[in-house]
Amino acid sequence: MKAKSVFLVLLMTIPVVYGQKKEQFAEMQRDIASMQDDIKAIQSAQTEKFTTLQTLIQQALDSANRANTQMAVMSDKQQSALKDLQNSATVPIATLNSRLDQMAQSFQELKETILDMNSRISKMDAKLQDLQKQIQIGANPAPAPGSPSAAPFGPGGMASSGSGSSAGCPATLQADTTYSNARRDYTAGSYDLAMQEFSDYVRCFPNTQFAPNAQFYIGDIFYKKGDYDTAVKAFDAVITQFPENNKSADSHYMKGNSLMKLSQRDAAAKEFRLVVSKYPDSDAATQAKARLRELGLSTGSTRRRK
Repeated sequence: MKAKSVFLVLLMTIPVVYGQKKEQFAEMQRDIASMQDDIKAIQSAQTEKFTTLQTLIQQALDSANRANTQMAVMSDKQQSALKDLQNSATVPIATLNSRLDQMAQSFQELKETILDMNSRISKMDAKLQDLQKQIQIGANPAPAPGSPSAAPFGPGGMASSGSGSSAGCPATLQADTTYSNARRDYTAGSYDLAMQEFSDYVRCFPNTQFAPNAQFYIGDIFYKKGDYDTAVKAFDAVITQFPENNKSADSHYMKGNSLMKLSQRDAAAKEFRLVVSKYPDSDAATQAKARLRELGLSTGSTRRRK
């Protein structure tokens, strides 16, 4: 009886449980359908966004391609313009270079012509001196050896005070030949022979163009031989007997060098400063400045640096 009652209770419960399960199942189906709708909505939104992104990317690529094309066109135009500019500038530059070459050639030809004229003038001057010497020798015969007037010039070809005659000079002595031989022997290092020839030139042709040069080389030979006292006198002769000649600056400079060798620093500095102040654009001035620096002096003051 009791078992039967339990069975009846169970039979009554089954419909209720079944109804609840059915309702839960239906609710689950509704949730799943809602989720599916949400997923579809999300997929649709993502598809739309992806499509928009693809469109933007394509637009960016198109813009980049157009920019590259424009840059390529601009580059081609610039290259073409630069090439045209180079071509247009090449012809004037070439023409200018050609004209400069022609001017340089013309200047060189003019320089050579001037040098040739100077050489001819020098030769004519030397020949005139030779002629004057021969006339003078004919009018005033050379004194006998040993007479007081036979040695009007001092040692080393330096004329004594009041001299200027060509007495005692051989009639066959030629100015241009004597000077050329002296220069050749000086360059070759034959100083004794060159000394005699320069001395003869200064003594016999004191009024020619190259007389100051000859006197300068006499001083330079004494300097090379170490006879600095006589070198100072020889350079002084260039300065005093041939005022403002083409060897004046070099003579002051070499006189300063000779005084330095004699340990006369103040006197040497005075000569160097004179070269710098009086002949500032000469090569001797540049060398004189270097000597002053060796002495520890500035080029504007004789006071020693501390």
